[in-house]
Amino acid sequence: MDEFYYSVIKSDIKANDDGSKLRGIYKNKFCIGLAYDKTNVLAFVEGLAKPTTITTKNAFLNHIKEGSTLIHDDEKSHKVLIEILQLKDEKYKFSELKLLDDSKNPLRSIPKSK
Repeated sequence: MDEFYYSVIKSDIKANDDGSKLRGIYKNKFCIGLAYDKTNVLAFVEGLAKPTTITTKNAFLNHIKEGSTLIHDDEKSHKVLIEILQLKDEKYKFSELKLLDDSKNPLRSIPKSK
């Protein structure tokens, strides 16, 4: 499970009252939550900015089997799923993942389409 971020179109960019851009890297980006179980890919728009426990719960709760293993990037919002569904978790720090080649990154296992 991981998240990807896509910028909103220019006409939808939010700014402060003085016209300056909002602080924070994700304030004008859509968060797309992705999960893959080696068969199916789930993708949900979790909203603008980083995911919250509420957006993650609403997106994934009914799609993950209780007691299964969640392989993820230690995003704080994932904890709600781990607790409610009694998941085993295998987590990786983003700071370590970004140093890996894609072929060695455990969160990059979704196969490319042919």
